[in-house]
Amino acid sequence: MLAKWLLPKPGTRFEVSSVLGVGALLSSVMNNVGALALMLPIAGRDGPRSSRVLMPLAFATILGGLITAIGTPPNLVVAAMRAEAGGEPFGIFDFAPVGLVVTAVGLIFIAVFRRRLVPTNAGSGKEHVDTFEMEDYLAEARVGEKSAALGLTIAQLDPLIAELDVKVVGLIRSGRLVAAVPRLVRLQLDDVLMVEAPPQDLQPFLTKLGLTAIDPGAPKVSLLQSNEVGLFEAIVTPGSHLEGRSVLRARLQRQYGINLLAVSRQGTPYRGRLRSFRFAAGDVLLLQGEAERLRDVAGAIGCLPLAERGLRAVLPKTQGARRALALFLGAILLGATGALPIPVVLTAGGVAMVLSGVLHIRQAYEAIDWSIIILLAALIPLGEALQINGATAIAGNGIIAL
Repeated sequence: MLAKWLLPKPGTRFEVSSVLGVGALLSSVMNNVGALALMLPIAGRDGPRSSRVLMPLAFATILGGLITAIGTPPNLVVAAMRAEAGGEPFGIFDFAPVGLVVTAVGLIFIAVFRRRLVPTNAGSGKEHVDTFEMEDYLAEARVGEKSAALGLTIAQLDPLIAELDVKVVGLIRSGRLVAAVPRLVRLQLDDVLMVEAPPQDLQPFLTKLGLTAIDPGAPKVSLLQSNEVGLFEAIVTPGSHLEGRSVLRARLQRQYGINLLAVSRQGTPYRGRLRSFRFAAGDVLLLQGEAERLRDVAGAIGCLPLAERGLRAVLPKTQGARRALALFLGAILLGATGALPIPVVLTAGGVAMVLSGVLHIRQAYEAIDWSIIILLAALIPLGEALQINGATAIAGNGIIAL
């Protein structure tokens, strides 16, 4: 809503500069990662040209955090340390005289030189699913009366096709698509297997199991999803549960109930045997599974949503936007007056959003990064121990002497 008020219409001369300015403004009163997430749908609406906006926007949100005491964690730490040392704690806008100057200079530099520093990615305008080029690797095979697969479980098929690069990615039974087929499900007459296989391995697979191909030219990526089954593009992040592991060791189907349909590395689809592929940070995955669980599973394995439809799911709905903005600005202004400590007013603002129905309690709970809280809780006593035994004094005096 704030972006709608402040941003000019698409295509105007000052559109990009305004996107950077609004991103910096938002990050001055909230986490810069959250501000960037809010601005991504706007920054990415220009298709191929959006590549010239995304990186500058990331730096703009980092700069905007310098303006206020709550804009970036280091400012909060400095304010707390000053209060502990016996001085007057910094207020919300005490950083503004320096932060505004640094942010303004940084934004001007980015706006002037971004065209020379950031190239346009001409291929970024197409759909992510298309980059996997899966159409030639999908086929449907029907189980007939004389099929060797009739009565066998999915697990029992594995040794029969171990030498082939074929993967069962779905089962159509009585017109219903089942993704991540349980390995103990027995194949019945007229079941249709959705398989992913290179052209050279498809016919040997059909011949060995006595299956009948259903018009090899018919299957489309859209057939892999339904009301209950969805496709999800995600990127492997540094430190992910998958990083450095092979597809076989990751056990995505057995442990999480999802299929890994395809992988793309540095914009190029991987066409080798998936079971021996090792994940690395930056790999783009095409996952298939129950639509309601895909996002949770992606988070559990340390992946982030890539497609725009994924971003929309994490952004707040427009209902109650004015109420949320009023509560947020009210908390900021109350904290700026010094009437109450900043942590108290911001916590009260969050509670007010839950009580007023703007935010569901489950959304508030899921938004908390518990790993960060546990990390900080573990580091606080460690810091106190280092201070008591004199380690911090030794390190500090050494730095001053240097």
